[in-house]
Amino acid sequence: MTDVTESLLDCEIETDKYDVPLRAWRVEISIETYGVLSNKFSLSHSCLYKNFSFNHSGRYMPVPNSLELDSFDIAILKVVQCCNTTPLRLIGESVNLSPAAVQRRIRRMEEAGVIVRNVAIVDPERVAKPITLIVEVHAKETNTAAATALKKAFSGPEVQQCYYVTGEADFVLVMNVSTMTEYEALASRMFDENDNIKWYRTTVAMSRVKVGLEVRLD
Repeated sequence: MTDVTESLLDCEIETDKYDVPLRAWRVEISIETYGVLSNKFSLSHSCLYKNFSFNHSGRYMPVPNSLELDSFDIAILKVVQCCNTTPLRLIGESVNLSPAAVQRRIRRMEEAGVIVRNVAIVDPERVAKPITLIVEVHAKETNTAAATALKKAFSGPEVQQCYYVTGEADFVLVMNVSTMTEYEALASRMFDENDNIKWYRTTVAMSRVKVGLEVRLD
């Protein structure tokens, strides 16, 4: 049988089904005369997703790690950064997408590393860790091997946050402890017994004014 090639300009595609902001499409599809689609087709597009592929049935298949965030993704991130247990239905209503579309976008952002983890924030005072400490650490040596060793030493469960920084100090640590006696033992083990630590300075937080890891999205 003879194949017929059809060109479809600005075709209407159900955006919720494919979850991609489709605007102007040109689709060239090889169709047998009795109307059965062959597996050969090509298409060009103008949309925010630059890289994508289709399987043999024509279903949209995103290319891993090629995600470019659009306004819908940003709106979703603003919601889940505040509360990642918000029901998909409520997220969809706030961003004008269906729950299924929201779920697909969240999954894509997780796979692309935009959303790193989904965690619960624990109040340290309610779990007997009321003292927050900010510790500045100055190292004797900061070559690659020495810095790597210190990063590993400061990545244990007793350290809530650790930053390798510029300036007078080389590392800034945030820690939560139950008592200063507990911290003295930790400081002795982590800093005093480490031959590469020149000095460290500890600041005790009087109160937590703002704590969070939300990224500002404008």
